[in-house]
Amino acid sequence: MESFTVDIDGPVHAIDYGGQGDPFLLVHGLGGSVVNWIELGPRLTSFGRVVAVDLPGFGRTPPAGRSAHIDAQQAFLARFIGSEFAEPVTLVGNSMGGLIAMLEAARRPELVSRLVLLDPAGPAPMEWRSIDRNMFVMAFGSFAPPFGRAVLNAVDRSMTPAQRVADSFGMVAADPGGIGAETTAAHVAVAAERRTQPWAHTSFLTAYRSILVRLLPSRYHEVVDAITVPTLLVHGTADRVVPYVASARLAGRKPDWDFQTLEGVGHIPMLERPDEVTKLISEFLENSIIAESREA
Repeated sequence: MESFTVDIDGPVHAIDYGGQGDPFLLVHGLGGSVVNWIELGPRLTSFGRVVAVDLPGFGRTPPAGRSAHIDAQQAFLARFIGSEFAEPVTLVGNSMGGLIAMLEAARRPELVSRLVLLDPAGPAPMEWRSIDRNMFVMAFGSFAPPFGRAVLNAVDRSMTPAQRVADSFGMVAADPGGIGAETTAAHVAVAAERRTQPWAHTSFLTAYRSILVRLLPSRYHEVVDAITVPTLLVHGTADRVVPYVASARLAGRKPDWDFQTLEGVGHIPMLERPDEVTKLISEFLENSIIAESREA
């Protein structure tokens, strides 16, 4: 595993997990970073070269004049792929990262060979009772940035980085106790660093606001319907950030996609059940290669 920085209109931090062959690019969710892939990244190196990137405004990649809006993130991702890879990539995205990966596949299909979507952001307007109430507070805060920044600043003052990570895992994981100590410590280190970044809260709110606008059904379906690459869609039944029904409806709209359910898993399956996710990806790759050989 090697940490590196490249210049794409400013510094960009990424991690190369190694591996040989077809490239994989891992894209984190809202408020996330490359450490979200600390469990899955090494497991995928048996399938090809694996890289995880910190999007502008997250992790160790500052905005540096770049927007955290997901449309801007998609354009950034296209440039990163062109800079780091000589061929199309398998995009693996979680939550916001899944939505950005979908935008990439819809707008720049020549850069994407396959999609793996882990609990991607998706509309589920009638499922509000199953969503963590903190999501509603931050949704409002994203459209009223002074309020949103005040809430996030208050959270920073009321919790240590370790407490903040524990609170976050309590929301996004069905069983936070199943996440290992080393993985938790890596997230705590990033949380502590993020408190020193004056742009962190603004980037979070900008990204969140742009996600909510993109999830308006007409705008969302426009993206979904434009995707033609082979896609694996995975969703945990205990997700309290993006309800399971969001992906179930998405799978109904895209019946050619490989839709897999993880029972009792929350919003971050790559940290909660990395071995199961790896197995699903392995089977998906095998099946898609077989399908491609038949078409040839």
